[in-house]
Amino acid sequence: MSSINLLPTELKGQYESSKQNRALLGYLINIVILVFIFLGILVASKYYLDSKLASVTKEVQKKEQSISKYGSLEKDAQKLESRLQSAKKVLDNKIYFSKALDDVWKATPPKLYILTIVLEKDSSSRGKITGSAENKTEIASFIDALNKSSIFQYVDLESSTVSVDPVSKKSMENFIVSYSLKQGELK
Repeated sequence: MSSINLLPTELKGQYESSKQNRALLGYLINIVILVFIFLGILVASKYYLDSKLASVTKEVQKKEQSISKYGSLEKDAQKLESRLQSAKKVLDNKIYFSKALDDVWKATPPKLYILTIVLEKDSSSRGKITGSAENKTEIASFIDALNKSSIFQYVDLESSTVSVDPVSKKSMENFIVSYSLKQGELK
């Protein structure tokens, strides 16, 4: 098909420039729309990031407050641990003379009376037990029972004398027994 142009040449130039202006105006409108969309995306992104930053900042402040509360707790726990270790050390080094007294009580026959007990924590020195009994058999049975004990060793009769009890007027054997403690048995 052929086209015939009936427009005068001066209008023809205006028509062509008008077409180009419309095309340029369309491009300009599209660019402006894209710029507004891009700006909208930037503004929305900035708002989103600001809100996220604010929430993270609040969480960090809460955590810092809880950390400051627990910071003193940690120091207190360390002090308590130190105290517990000190108490444990003291208890580990404590001498339990009650074990020795239990063994003396178990070894004591019914007609033997203990007057004094000297316990020494140093295993190199010897302790002494003084008392009285109705006869020498009671003393021998007492010494034998102490020798069989898990705490006492080297139990020996140092002296034995006869005396009369002023109250009951009975003859009594007064004795002194020396002994050593087995190392580490009282802990």
